[in-house]
Amino acid sequence: MARNRILKSHPLEKRSVLTKLEKAVIRYNKINNWKDTGNFNVSYDRIKIASKSDVKKLLVERVVKLTEEVGELAAEVLIENGYSTKYRKPGLVEKNIRTEAVDCLVMVLDILNFVGATKEDINKLVNKKVNKWEKGIAKKKLKNRKNR
Repeated sequence: MARNRILKSHPLEKRSVLTKLEKAVIRYNKINNWKDTGNFNVSYDRIKIASKSDVKKLLVERVVKLTEEVGELAAEVLIENGYSTKYRKPGLVEKNIRTEAVDCLVMVLDILNFVGATKEDINKLVNKKVNKWEKGIAKKKLKNRKNR
């Protein structure tokens, strides 16, 4: 009975047949009181815990998975830009692009956690890279103004 109460009100619960893995994921999320709060810190913490729990997966396996996800993202972008013979309903390609991009983000965060990067480390590195990116954009704008 307790298991059935845990499974109720979860989005997967609406399906008539659940795999053992899906049931385990639902129980894990309910036990740990995970909720989709829209807060990226909560999502990051969930990724970090999952990453640490997946101890058997080596760094090379994580990078290969990231490469797979990037390939799936590239395939969707190619469809969006007409470089593929595959057809998707309007709006579905954009959804797939977002989904695949998030898959890439999750794998990147998994890799960063695996190599011991903290939230603060990641934040510093992101700010450093974005600053460099913004400087490059500013230089291009100045160059374009001079060439007019």
